[in-house]
Amino acid sequence: MGHNMPIPLETVKRIAVSFFRIDAPIVGYLARSTSAFYALYGGLLLVLSLNLSRYRPLLSCVGIGTILLGAALTGVDRVEGLPFFWQVAEGPFDMAAGTILLLLARSVKEEVSPTIQTRNSDA
Repeated sequence: MGHNMPIPLETVKRIAVSFFRIDAPIVGYLARSTSAFYALYGGLLLVLSLNLSRYRPLLSCVGIGTILLGAALTGVDRVEGLPFFWQVAEGPFDMAAGTILLLLARSVKEEVSPTIQTRNSDA
């Protein structure tokens, strides 16, 4: 009979606070893995920026991915109840950065391969 009794809200809160306390391992893990992700993303953008015409298609994909990531983060921020300033800063900023990246990638002239030029000039 006792197993059908609802758990009091205070008990649920205490369990959640003890599991997600600031010194819990998950907090450090999430902070470090997110930091590593952004370092990897920044390194990728740096490498892609070294030859814009060659990596133009990949830059477009990264721009679209960044826009989608920003949209997803905006939804997560709202669902998780993060402060309003966070909701309007994180996801929308990523969507704007992705849009700028996509527009800039599309403005780069496509590189024509020397092999294709040779074949076309012989024809």
